Amino acid sequence: MYRFPALVFFILIQIGLMVLGLTTNPILMIGVPIAGLITIWLIYNPGISLLILAFTGIIKGFLINIIPFFEVVDYTFLFTIFIWLGLFRLYFIKKWRIPDWSKSIFGIYTLFCIILLFSGFYTPSPNYGWQKIMRFIVFNTTMFITPFIIIKNIRDSKRTLFWFRNLLIVIVVTMMGYILYFLAISSGISLLLRVSILGANPITVGSFLAIGAGMIVILISRSAFKYWTLYIPILGILIIAIIATGSRGPLFSFLLGVLLFGIFFEKKNQKQLLLFFLFSVIFLVIALLVLPENLTGRYLNYTTGELVIQREGVKRLSTIAMRLQYWELSISEWLRSIKTVLIGVGSGGFSSFYILRDYKFYPHNMFVEVLLELGVIGLSLLVLFWYKIAKILISIKKIESISIINAMWIVAAVISFLGAQFSGDINGNRVVWMFAAIALTSVYSEVNKNEQYP
Repeated sequence: MYRFPALVFFILIQIGLMVLGLTTNPILMIGVPIAGLITIWLIYNPGISLLILAFTGIIKGFLINIIPFFEVVDYTFLFTIFIWLGLFRLYFIKKWRIPDWSKSIFGIYTLFCIILLFSGFYTPSPNYGWQKIMRFIVFNTTMFITPFIIIKNIRDSKRTLFWFRNLLIVIVVTMMGYILYFLAISSGISLLLRVSILGANPITVGSFLAIGAGMIVILISRSAFKYWTLYIPILGILIIAIIATGSRGPLFSFLLGVLLFGIFFEKKNQKQLLLFFLFSVIFLVIALLVLPENLTGRYLNYTTGELVIQREGVKRLSTIAMRLQYWELSISEWLRSIKTVLIGVGSGGFSSFYILRDYKFYPHNMFVEVLLELGVIGLSLLVLFWYKIAKILISIKKIESISIINAMWIVAAVISFLGAQFSGDINGNRVVWMFAAIALTSVYSEVNKNEQYP
């Protein structure tokens, strides 16, 4: 009795697709059902949708070029909808639960969002400022809150890591193909090359490669000697791939992140992990000396600089000098008055100091950015927020040997956090909030339940 209406509905859908395909494009007869199935699958698996959203900076431009649909519908907004549909499904089947221990963190996060929202009313860059506010409240909040709902135990964490690893493998394989191609044609090229994939910003690609390299170091330090012959070459490939992006921030974040993890989080395998940190440094130095100069120029000749348009005209500045200049300008503008010291210049206000003014521009440091735009009030909330997170993560040292799953998520959070201090803004670094949330939920289950993987 209940199957008949469903059958009629299915037949009508098929007839509609046939008519649509015959009148427009036959591919739609196959494409629409496949897209529908993928959509349902993503809604039922919000964790996968979350990871795909995290890779926005790499695949969004590529999808826009090959699929006209994404020229009309924003990719980021679409996958955010998929995530929330999946979360609401969990709510209706009574599987939505935000842990009690996280309420203080969410309280601080909510206050930060309120301060950010309020800053939109006095920002000197209203277009960019309000866009920045809305994107943070919608997209960053989605990426931060989702892990607290979908990761209920260490098994959920392992499943999420499985899909992250698969997506990262695709990036690494594609990146190595690009590197081999450039090496093959580089003999006649004297210009500096920054290798990327799918037209993405090399810094974004380098950041994910750095996280992957950090995870591999964890894997090697926990593995038996017989597996080193497999994992060490992978680590070498990842380091070479990071070098090829020409992004110094991700490379530095990888090395410092692994070192900090070994000092503050690792206990049982600390010596072995620090040994492979040293190996990574030595391998990096050798690679910089051996690889073609057009791939390593940004590391070896970091003082040469690039052409930059400023108020005084066109100047040649190194990106390191530019960052320092941005931070110096931000602090001086923050100290301009009592008002700016307390509540800052407003969301996106940094862009008003440059020629294009109301435009996407930022000082490339999370804390400097918040200090300038939200003042000491916003910075205090941000510092308290990350202090709470660090306190919970460091508490994992209570356990004699943390699981490799948690070790990988923690090192990912540390590396992405460090990367946010050298490049991007609070929206461009939204993966930092995601990795922190995943590490928190995964670590908390292990600290309090001591649920270990075999």
